[in-house]
Amino acid sequence: MKRGRKRAGRGEALAKSVRGLLAEKRALLVKEKGLVKILNGMLVKIGYQVVSAPAGGGGKRRARKARRGRPPGRPRKVAARAGRPRKRGRPRKS
Repeated sequence: MKRGRKRAGRGEALAKSVRGLLAEKRALLVKEKGLVKILNGMLVKIGYQVVSAPAGGGGKRRARKARRGRPPGRPRKVAARAGRPRKRGRPRKS
């Protein structure tokens, strides 16, 4: 019987803890919205505006801009000076 009480007590304590965390999260969201509203009011005066990001990290999932380069399957250009190392660095002053 003691084990059953302990498990029930743990479950109640866990539920209470989760409810507390959710309440804190709600309070933080309200506070954050208020701060963003104040910030947006200040920024509008100088020509800027706060824009919310998409929920769920949508910015990370955007496709990358296509990069220009050689198409796949096409060989690179053959160096004009085959056998000699490429010159690197800054050219010398004359």
